[in-house]
Amino acid sequence: GVDGDFGPATLTAVENYQTSHGLSADGIVGPNTKASLDGSPTPPPPPPTGGVLSQIISYAQDIENGDPEPGWDGGWPGGDIQYVWGGGHESLPGPSTGTCVGDPQSLSCTDPGAIGLDCSGFARWVYDLAYGQDVLGAGNTDDQISEMTQVSSPVPGDLVFFGASASDTEHVGVYIGNGEMINAYDTGTVVQTNAVSAGGNLIGYYQY
Repeated sequence: GVDGDFGPATLTAVENYQTSHGLSADGIVGPNTKASLDGSPTPPPPPPTGGVLSQIISYAQDIENGDPEPGWDGGWPGGDIQYVWGGGHESLPGPSTGTCVGDPQSLSCTDPGAIGLDCSGFARWVYDLAYGQDVLGAGNTDDQISEMTQVSSPVPGDLVFFGASASDTEHVGVYIGNGEMINAYDTGTVVQTNAVSAGGNLIGYYQY
């Protein structure tokens, strides 16, 4: 019904439309959703220039800012993409719902429909955008580190891993230089820049 109110029924209708049209089901009628409704899809923004490593940094910064990316309308108000345990691990890279399994404090336990990214989901999406294909896949940090080579001299664009060992990882971030990384840090936070030292027990820096 046309009542001028963006209520629960309208939100559900928008999410259903987005899901059925291959859009991110965030319930926000952003530029891509508006273009789809109008029948004139907006092309994705041009990719950043430069080599793959510089593109990794650019995409990581764009995602932190909530900028639109191919197949995704952009961030929530303020540009923040929330941390969701298991977010970013569906068949296609990018923000998604997560899981309550493995983290009882997960936002997914209280809000199963919450959309966002966890640390490996974020790294996966950035690398997919920069390489033009899903090079890291939908696995966790243990799976990702096994696809990479450790380096002694890190450069911006590398992934930095944390945990007990290379076979027992806990966290990953995109290294941006000067001792900092962009990462999906933890429940209750958003994709953000942190000092590498905030990541916990450092395993090392890795290149694809």
